[in-house]
Amino acid sequence: MRGQYKTNEQLIIEPQGLCQITTELEESEAQHKQVEEALQESKERYKALFDRSLYCVYVHDFEGNFLDANKAALNLLGYTKKDISSIIFSSLLDEEQLPIAVKSLEEILENGYQKKPTKYKLKTKKGDYVWVETEASLIYRKGKPYAIQGIARDITKSTLAEEALQESKEKYRTLAENAMDGIYIISPEEGFEYVNPAFEKIFGYKAEEVCKKDFNFSDLIYPDDRKLILEREKARKKGKRLPPVYSFRILTKNGETKDVEVNTVPLPGEKVRILGILRDVTQRTQAAEALRESEEKFKTMFNNASDAIFIHDLGGRFMEVNQVACKRLGYTKEELLKMNLMDLDSPKLVTMVPARTDELNQRGHIFYETVHVRQDGVAIPIELSSRIIEYEGEPVALSIARDITERKQAEEERKQNFERLRKSLEETINALASAVEMRDPYTAGHQHRTTTLACAIAEEMDLSKYQIEGIRMAGIIHDVGKIKVPAEILSWPDQLTEIDFNVIKTHPQVGYDILKNIELPYSVAQIVLQHHERMNGSGYPVGLSGEDILLEARVLLVADVVEAMASHRPYRPALGVDKALEEIKKNSGVLYDSEVVNVCLKLFNEKSFKFNQLKNSV
Repeated sequence: MRGQYKTNEQLIIEPQGLCQITTELEESEAQHKQVEEALQESKERYKALFDRSLYCVYVHDFEGNFLDANKAALNLLGYTKKDISSIIFSSLLDEEQLPIAVKSLEEILENGYQKKPTKYKLKTKKGDYVWVETEASLIYRKGKPYAIQGIARDITKSTLAEEALQESKEKYRTLAENAMDGIYIISPEEGFEYVNPAFEKIFGYKAEEVCKKDFNFSDLIYPDDRKLILEREKARKKGKRLPPVYSFRILTKNGETKDVEVNTVPLPGEKVRILGILRDVTQRTQAAEALRESEEKFKTMFNNASDAIFIHDLGGRFMEVNQVACKRLGYTKEELLKMNLMDLDSPKLVTMVPARTDELNQRGHIFYETVHVRQDGVAIPIELSSRIIEYEGEPVALSIARDITERKQAEEERKQNFERLRKSLEETINALASAVEMRDPYTAGHQHRTTTLACAIAEEMDLSKYQIEGIRMAGIIHDVGKIKVPAEILSWPDQLTEIDFNVIKTHPQVGYDILKNIELPYSVAQIVLQHHERMNGSGYPVGLSGEDILLEARVLLVADVVEAMASHRPYRPALGVDKALEEIKKNSGVLYDSEVVNVCLKLFNEKSFKFNQLKNSV
């Protein structure tokens, strides 16, 4: 009984212990409350940072489903909070971006974060694109990764600027690579950085040869002119302003001397770099030198030349003319010296004079054909060569006008001769066609009607004039080989025997043999040979198939079949156009070229083609 009762000391001590425990619990609860408050404060702080961040912040699971995105991200992509929850990250990417995203995801899953930012091109809700640079890492819950959080920076403007800069660089490089003048970039300390193909051509060196640091620039300069270049470089270092354009002589790789004109400008930047444009003016210099050397002989040549010679200012006003010019144009020298180059040109060509004058001023020389008009109104075709020279200390134009009347007449005569030959050939072709029809009166007109349809098909297919003319010529005589087929077979009123039909089948080869040695401007003989070949190889005489058959022959085949079926034959009445069209449609792609068939059907069904509608080309 005694053990069941507590002592007075115990009764005193236990309340004290309970008080201590109560106090500790109260302190623990207070600490827990502080932790919760701190955690809540941290969450609110994170949410504020998340929502108000100027950068795009987003969270998605490992499949790419968005779990959250801040206002900056939503604004950039044009979506709402509700929208984003149903969007997968990969749906914002183009196909070429998907491998980049996969690689980035693998890196995050392996390391827990990205070692380097990733650049993405994202499609917005409106369908346009933005560029972002992202960094992402795993986020954890209860010690385990459950999603990916990313921070993205909008780099659209800088990316587009970089692309524009790159495009600009490519554009200027293309211009430089295709320029007629030599273009180079040089640094006094490091030598050539760049030379274009024209520079290589002028000097005979490859770019890799001159762009070496140990390449000696002075090796390119003619020895007597090296002092000039050295003095320019010294003056540049002293800050003196130098004329950008200057001339000197160069030495090519094979030791040839050339005259060049160079225009240089300093490039911006801390490093001294110079852009130079170099033009080979050797011919111009040589011409000027030759002109100076022959100054004493010039007047004699001027007045005794067989061509009209004019010296005029760069605006076209005559300063000097020779006697040939006066005689040819019917003016006195005094009258011509009051006139302008424009006064001589045919009214139809006057508008071209300013452009030619500009070209002469820019290039220093020009060569063209024009028409001068005599005082009595007679037009004279001429060939005019003009060059800028120095005359009495001023730049002027020396123009030499050659009368090319005889040459033009010869050209016209050749043209007429060609036309006569063409007509003669045409008549020969028609004669051959007539010979065939005389032997086969029952099919008279077949070749011409077939040609009419074949040319109409060719025109509708937009074939070239050359191809159409070949079809026309071949069509007119495509059955010329029937000359060798006995007339009784051609006019046999009943079904032909196999032997007789085999004789008929020889006519393409016979036609080819007749035509192959005749010099025709088109593939007429081959078209005639192939006009009974079939797309599946079942035709004759060779058994060609598909693309091995000339397109012109495929066109002629369809026209031949349609005309033959639509017309009367000795062994049967006309079957009519409808039956003919039904035949080519049924065997389109099998026996006949499908494109040709479609065009033929279109002509009859949509354009109301009739065999009696002859076109000018037939």
